[in-house]
Amino acid sequence: MDAQIRWLIHRDLPHVLDIERESFAKPWGVNEFEACLRCGENVGFVLENRFNTICGFMIVGYHTDRLELLTCAVAKQRRNMGLGTKMIDRVKLSILKSTRDRIRAVVTERNLSFQLFLHAVGFTATRSIRHHYQDGDDAIEFESVCERRPVSTYCNRVTEH
Repeated sequence: MDAQIRWLIHRDLPHVLDIERESFAKPWGVNEFEACLRCGENVGFVLENRFNTICGFMIVGYHTDRLELLTCAVAKQRRNMGLGTKMIDRVKLSILKSTRDRIRAVVTERNLSFQLFLHAVGFTATRSIRHHYQDGDDAIEFESVCERRPVSTYCNRVTEH
């Protein structure tokens, strides 16, 4: 499916909230999204198809040493088309252009489908976190370490000749 990733803007929130509600047992509301996006280190992205329909979204936290996948979902009718992988690839591309070397995600133990997805795109479960959520649910921390090539291994084609 042909889709592009762009920054999430305020008018996207109704579509993002629809995807959120169909994707999570305990969905965020507009207040949670707005509070999360007001935080200076977090950036929202949407995945939009060629008909300008929002098919997915993610919010990524940019920390000094890592990126944190705070939330991510694809519309139910668009799943298993590689769109989630496309969003994760975008995050991994950000890593290559920065000093960070890892992506972290914390997932409720109940969300097995997202755990399996993270594993399929190269994340590893690193630890279990007891009573992580307000309702007492446990969580699993996942991490993907992205290896970057040192700058010196790139070929400078201009000065070689």
